[in-house]
Parts: sequence; C-alpha cells; structure tokens
Amino acid sequence: MPRLTKRLTARDAATLTEPGRYLDGNGLLLNIGPTGARSWVFRYRSRTTGKHRDKGLGSLTVVTLAEARRKADACRKLLDRGVDPIDRAQRVRRNQTEAATNRKTFGECLDLFVASRADGWKNAKHKSQWTNSVTQHAANLMAKDVATISTDDVMAALEPIWATKTETATRVRQRVENVLDWATTMKLRSGENPARWKGHLQNLLAAPEALKDVKNREALPYKDVPKCMKLIRVKETQAARALRMTILSCLRVGEVTGAKWSEFDLKANTWTIPASRMKGPKSMRQDHTVPLSPTLRALVDSLPKLSAVYVFPGSGAKSPTMSTDSVLNCLQALDPSYSELTVHGFRSSFRDWVGDETTHDENLAELALAHKLKSKVEAAYRRQTALEKRRALMQDWATFCDSKR
Repeated sequence: MPRLTKRLTARDAATLTEPGRYLDGNGLLLNIGPTGARSWVFRYRSRTTGKHRDKGLGSLTVVTLAEARRKADACRKLLDRGVDPIDRAQRVRRNQTEAATNRKTFGECLDLFVASRADGWKNAKHKSQWTNSVTQHAANLMAKDVATISTDDVMAALEPIWATKTETATRVRQRVENVLDWATTMKLRSGENPARWKGHLQNLLAAPEALKDVKNREALPYKDVPKCMKLIRVKETQAARALRMTILSCLRVGEVTGAKWSEFDLKANTWTIPASRMKGPKSMRQDHTVPLSPTLRALVDSLPKLSAVYVFPGSGAKSPTMSTDSVLNCLQALDPSYSELTVHGFRSSFRDWVGDETTHDENLAELALAHKLKSKVEAAYRRQTALEKRRALMQDWATFCDSKR
C-alpha cells in the first residue's frame, strides 16, 4: 500500500492517483479505489468489539482536506464521549427516515382528526361546517408540514378575519388548536401549540369580547307571532312548512330540518328526536319527545312525502336534508322588518308568551324547549308526568300562533 511519511497537503490530495490508502494522521485516510475514485475515511477501533471500523467522510470532489480533518476531529470527540460514530450516523438516518415517513401536512392531520371523531359529530352537516371553516379560513396551513407550523402561520390565518368575523375566527382558532394538539399526541410535532389562546395568542390579538356586541339572537315579540304565522301559512313551500313546524314545536331549526319519518309515532301522537340529533355534549344528550298537538299533527299529516327517510330532504348525498339557511331565508323574506330575525328567536317568543300570557308551569316551558331543569328532583318528576301537560301547553301555543290577534 502506498504510504506518505508526512501529513497530506492539498496538493497531495489533488495529484495522488495510485490506488491505495494515504494516511493523513489521527485516523484520517485518503482512499483511492481501483477506478481512481478518491474519498476520505476515518479509521478507528470500536470500543465495544475492539475491531477496526472505517467511516466514510465523503468524496474528495465534495469534501476538501480541511473539511475532512474537521469531520475526523468530530468523530474523535464522539469516541472520547463513548459514542461510536458509525452507530450514531445510522441512528440519525433511521430517525430521519422515520420522520419522513410519518411527516404529514396540516390538511392530512385535519382529515385524520375529523375521522377520529366520527362517533362524536351530532350530524354530517355539523362535521362539514367544522371542516369547511378551517379549510376556508386557514387555507395557508393546509399544505404545510404540521411539524413546522408556527405562531406566524396561525396569525396569518386569523388576523384577516379576527375583527370582522370574530365569532368565526375564534372557532377557527379553537379548531386549529385541536388539530395541532392531536398531531402532538400522535408524535407528528412537538413543542407548544402555536394556536393556544391563554398566555399566547391573547397577547397578540384583541379579546373577542371587546370586538363584538354580545346580544341575544333577534326574536319576534310574541304578540307579533300570529301575524307572522299568517304570512307563513300562505306560502306553499317546504321551507315555509319547516318554519311553521319549528315555531309550533319550539324546537331548534336543525332538529326540524333533520327530521326523519321514523321518529314519528302517529298512534301515540308523539315525535321523538333521538339524543344523537340534540344539542349539547354527547354524554349529556337524551331523547326529546314532542307531543303532537292537533294543530301540529295536522301539519305533519299535510306534509308531502318527498323522501322515504327525511321529512325535509335536501339536494343530494352531500346535503341529505334541507339547509337551515333555507328556513331562515324564508322567514326574512316574509316582511322587510324581519331582516334581522332568526328562527331560533321564536323559542324566546314562546318562553315570553308562557310567562306573560299563561298560567302554565314555567318548568313545562323549559322542558318543551329541551332545557335541563336545575332541580334534579323536579327533573326526575317531570320526565315521568309532563308529556300530557306539555301537550296541552303546545296546543295553547298553537292556538295563539294561529289566532287573529
């Protein structure tokens, strides 16, 4: 094997061509192969096996003599700490390969997070709204590696809508935080969550409460409900029928538009909305039975059966039921003065009517609205005895709604 009696020079490295190994010192060798390929090697003895090992430091065409010496010094420092340079390099490569395999974009994590919550969504529409709000307003995050998302990235999504669409923006922030928390749990990222509010984004964004007026949803005064119902009755549309059914049943509009024919027991004159379609945390939801007053029963009987499953079918597989916006648009189109009303507001109209105009027990009104009673004893009692009393209450409400006041 050709040998040099002194350390290599840059000229030696550039001019040597005979195959062999040329010692530079301290374990650094210049290796020239049979084909003339030249590369740097660090040769050392394994502290575990006692055998010699050769660690490649790169081709001479890429790594200069000075760089090779620095790499060899780094290897010697590892050996001094009891770390084998080759074993360490293999571990690093394995970790990099594993990280590359597990790397996912925020968009992929969003899809996986939503899928993991499949049993928790109240309905397909809620799931769609949850996903669409993030994809629309945090579009800048979708293609990013979830491990690299920073506070600046989150701020870029939130700042344009924080002051103008505050409620939407706060929901988007919470949902982005949820996805990033999930990614951390799945070991797809590490460190603090850049979308967290407390102690972080609250220092960069104005408090939501300071940006929006906190007020109840616009409700029609109960004395004006009969006039509104008269306007609804002349409309021969499914949206108008759904609106009238919502007012008479005192349900939330989504519970009406999602109604299924199988939920009605026409012999018992009841309509039972399953817990899965009710509002509230999954663990606290329960079935809600609506007594069908004669007026509400007549409305149900008059509804055209446009679907074998849904009472108010939608436009296709992606929208199997009528949109709640269709019902809202129907209401607001009835009269120019209704432009700020919400369908949900009729629940407040009903509650005010019970308190101001009737002698009905106000707890009955709370049960009709599917509200949880504060007293556990009262709640248990009412669950067993209130159905027929509520039937009378709902008929009185229907009579009032259709009166000529």
